[in-house]
Amino acid sequence: MDLISEANWISRIESIKEIKTKPSKKQLKDSIIESIKNQAKDNNAVLFSGGIDSTLIAFILKKLNKNFTCYAIGIENSKDLKAAEEIATTLGFKLKSKIISLDEVELYLKKTIKILKERDPVKLSIGTVIHIAADLAKQDSQSNLFSGLGAEELFVGYKRYRTSGNPEKECWNGLKTTWKRDLSRDIPIANNLNVNINVPLLNEEVIKQAMAFPIKEKFNNEQDKIILRELAIDLGIPIEFANRKKIAAQYGSGIDKAITKLAKKNGFKLKRDYINKL
Repeated sequence: MDLISEANWISRIESIKEIKTKPSKKQLKDSIIESIKNQAKDNNAVLFSGGIDSTLIAFILKKLNKNFTCYAIGIENSKDLKAAEEIATTLGFKLKSKIISLDEVELYLKKTIKILKERDPVKLSIGTVIHIAADLAKQDSQSNLFSGLGAEELFVGYKRYRTSGNPEKECWNGLKTTWKRDLSRDIPIANNLNVNINVPLLNEEVIKQAMAFPIKEKFNNEQDKIILRELAIDLGIPIEFANRKKIAAQYGSGIDKAITKLAKKNGFKLKRDYINKL
C-alpha cells in the first residue's frame, strides 16, 4: 500500500461521507470479504493480536482458502500472546508468536525512531509492535501483510468516541486523522522492510457500508463494535472469540510496559525522556 498525501486521504473520506446508502449486514459482509480477497496473494501474513479485527481477517482468509500465517508478538505472559495462541489453535490458523525481551524492545524502538523520525511515545510504542511483527513476516519471506486498521473508527471501538457528545462525528473525524495517526506510521515501517501492508477495512466500499449503520447499533454500555462482532458470529467465529474485549496493541502486547521498564532501568522517570535520549 502506498502512502498518499494527507490532503488526498481527507478528501477521500469526505467524498465517501457524502454517499448515502441503506445499512445492510449482507452488503457489509460481502464488501469486507471482497476487499480481503482482492488484496490477498499466494502467501499472506496477518498482524494477529487475537482481537476481533485480526481474527476476522484471518478467518476470512481461511474461508477463501488462502495461505497465510498469523504473527503475534508480546512480552512474556502478555494478554495478546495468550489470546492469539488460544484462538489460532481453536480455529486452525498457522501462528508464529514471539516473546520479546527488553533488549529486543529497545533495539526495535531505536529502529522505529529512525524510520519515523518521531518521538511521540504512543506512536512509537505501537510502531514498535508493527515493526517487530512485520520483521518476523519478512524473515519468513511473507511480504503481504494484513492489518485490522480502521475497525475502531468504523465500529466505535475507542472509548473516546463512545463517550463523546457526538460519536458519529468523532468516528468520521477519526477516519480523517487515521492518516496522521496510523497510516503515516505503519506504511513507512512496512515499506522500510519491503513489506506491503494491507488495510482491507479501510477500503472505500467497506467504509461506505460500515458508516451507513446508525451509531446506536454499533455499541452499548456493555459492548463495542457490535455490528462487526455480529458479522463475525454469522460467518462462524465462536461467540467467545467474537466478543473478546481487547485493549490497545501497545498494552495488550506489553510493549508499553516494557518501554516503561527500560526508562526506569536507564534512570528516567518518564518514557518520553528516555525516548528523547535514544
